[in-house]
Amino acid sequence: MGSSTFQRSAVSRVIRTELAERLPGLLETLKPRDIRNYTNWLSVNDPVIEQATWNKIAETLRKRWDADDKEISRRPLGDVLQEIYSRQFAVQPQLEFLRARLARSSDRYHDQLVSALFHLLLGQPWSAEFEEELWSLVPNTAEHLGASQRLSFQVHRLRNLIDGLTQTRFEADWRKVEHPEDLKRDEYRDQREQAMQQARTAVADRLAVEMDKQQPPLRDWYQAELVYANVVLNRNLEQAAAQCWQVLGETPPVETEATRMAGTAALRERALVTLMNLAARKTATAAEIARLLAYIDAGIAAGGESAETWRHQKYLMWVALDRADELVAALRGWIGKSEFANQWRVVLARLLAERGEIEAAVKLFETVEQDVGSLLRAEVGPKNSHRPTIGCWLSGTWRSIAGTITDGRCCKYMPRAENRNCKIG
Repeated sequence: MGSSTFQRSAVSRVIRTELAERLPGLLETLKPRDIRNYTNWLSVNDPVIEQATWNKIAETLRKRWDADDKEISRRPLGDVLQEIYSRQFAVQPQLEFLRARLARSSDRYHDQLVSALFHLLLGQPWSAEFEEELWSLVPNTAEHLGASQRLSFQVHRLRNLIDGLTQTRFEADWRKVEHPEDLKRDEYRDQREQAMQQARTAVADRLAVEMDKQQPPLRDWYQAELVYANVVLNRNLEQAAAQCWQVLGETPPVETEATRMAGTAALRERALVTLMNLAARKTATAAEIARLLAYIDAGIAAGGESAETWRHQKYLMWVALDRADELVAALRGWIGKSEFANQWRVVLARLLAERGEIEAAVKLFETVEQDVGSLLRAEVGPKNSHRPTIGCWLSGTWRSIAGTITDGRCCKYMPRAENRNCKIG
């Protein structure tokens, strides 16, 4: 019966017809594995199996499931019945049965059933009743799990819920628009943006309400999501900044494996990125920018493994603020201190080339070539084995400045199709 060729044969149809007539009377004693096989055969639906037959099958299995007090035998039977509901019934019977399974499940299978119910609800069109239940499922995790694992499940669920609710609310609002196909392009765009703004606002407002019901550390993640939502909505920005600084503290702490496992390191990273976003806006004050830059400088000064990460954040801020002079000075200082000096040399060379300092840029690239080439020759051996690597790394910048170079030094770094503007070579 598993053969696709046989499934299309007349003999197979005769077997399925007889099986549909006899199966309801056999369900009291069949093993769940056999029931799954038989119902899978029927689900081919050739010939068409009447809904009344499926109703009788589901009713019989549900009575058997209700009467079974042992989870070890009830669970596989429930899995089969859940498959039948998902294939042959509307969503409401599926939801009702999942709720019943969750109410009777042990701690061992709790999270799996909560996840199934959560995703089924999240996949439905928006309704106030479904949203209410979804919010209640976010913190619902098994007690036997460790604290970090429980928090991981909860945060993952929370983020999925925010994204899912935003989309389903948007779709619900958009369905209210009459004849969107008749709208002009700008009207169509504006109305969709308005619908999305309304959806985000509604989810953010509900998130604020739900946050007050939680306890740390989960509450901290609700707040992080609320801060993000408010920044996207461009509202409550001063409050968002204050909450981010509360998470960060006055000086960068030393991150450990424990802080990473507990999620506090990730929370601080999100707070920092949010503050960087706010500082890069035209509305940011000089004091706000200075405070953030001082915080990043403290991270660099602390040294250790995280120093390079803080340098990268400082680089991003200088770029966002369009402060080329400060960036050049910072890059020159980092080249002598960082173990990733060549990466910073490349960045500085590109910046100098854009500013017209071609000779200085060339010298930096030649230094990188010498350093990387020596390293690769020591590791790989054959002469010039480093050329492809260097070419891939550096050709992007040479492409942008090739028209300016007049002595042909760019040619050896660039594919032939890219060095046609070079005057020598």
